[in-house]
Amino acid sequence: MTDETGEILARLAHDVKSPLTAIVGFAELLEEGVLQGAEASDAAHTIRSNARRIEAMLEAARARERHARDDT
Repeated sequence: MTDETGEILARLAHDVKSPLTAIVGFAELLEEGVLQGAEASDAAHTIRSNARRIEAMLEAARARERHARDDT
């Protein structure tokens, strides 16, 4: 693993923590039946948007890794 790859992974792990925490928290509330109606819908929206945020971060990390490999 290159130094740049290590940096990318460390940054990614840090950046993913917040949206992942929101996903897990809202999923637990939905699973436990704590949220109903509009609150449940809002929670689902938050889960979806945070999952998409993580997808975008992963894609950006893959692109940086490909770029780093191409430069070596």
